[in-house]
Amino acid sequence: MRITPWFALDILLMVLFSFGVMILFNIANIYYLKKLRINKWILLGISIGLIILSQVFTYYNYRWFISLIPFLLGIFFLVWFFDVHRNPKLKKAAEEKQIINRPKAKPNRAKKAEIPAQNTAPKKKNSK
Repeated sequence: MRITPWFALDILLMVLFSFGVMILFNIANIYYLKKLRINKWILLGISIGLIILSQVFTYYNYRWFISLIPFLLGIFFLVWFFDVHRNPKLKKAAEEKQIINRPKAKPNRAKKAEIPAQNTAPKKKNSK
């Protein structure tokens, strides 16, 4: 396979746009993506589907930017998948939270504790 200038330009554009996607991902991750709870396997499926879709667009000779858009979105979802897969805090947050049963507060115990405190106050002397 010969490497033509057009092929080298396509690879260079994919690398540059991928870096752009990573920069946008980091900005979106700080403000928005950490708040979302999504299954990591859904992210992987979306990313693989978009990357395959970009290859289909390339096969049918659409313009290069039409096949580049699904590729860049696929890279975005793939980076998000790796972030969710790597970060244990996001794993715990994605799982359902366990409900902890706590005992009900008993009001009679609080009243019994207050009664001795009232008796300790000094009494007034009766003066006659």
